[in-house]
Amino acid sequence: MKIKKAIEKVRVFDENNVLAGTVDVQVELVQDEVTGEWCYTPESMEKIDEITTRKAGLLFPWEMVALRKRLGVSQARMCELLKIGAKTWHRWEKGLSFPDPAYRQTIRMLNDGKITLYDLTMEEAIVYQMVYSPILFAVPKTRKEFANEADFIANAA
Repeated sequence: MKIKKAIEKVRVFDENNVLAGTVDVQVELVQDEVTGEWCYTPESMEKIDEITTRKAGLLFPWEMVALRKRLGVSQARMCELLKIGAKTWHRWEKGLSFPDPAYRQTIRMLNDGKITLYDLTMEEAIVYQMVYSPILFAVPKTRKEFANEADFIANAA
């Protein structure tokens, strides 16, 4: 088995999946004994994956697990907070799929401490109120306050 070192130009994409340029990466190649083709070694593939993952703004699956555990929430709760499908976070943690750019940014901000779970729960509460209590958002602030939402709705007409 022949092995050689080479510098490969690897295309990297930004967080919006737009080609951001190329990066020179030193890799090891191994020659296939049957075809004679030169292929990346597993270590070289990992190195390339790490570089392209970082450039795309992604966390590695094990980093997503660590983030969720550090935040002290379940996979199901992460799905609720991010408003994604019930198994989506699980797939991201397993590396079976990857977040879209908007989710990448939110996850990166959570990981970097730029936003908190509180920020996500507040957004969740606002969306809930807008969907389930839209009349509360349509009334001017100068209206008198009512004891509860039922009184308000009864008197809003």
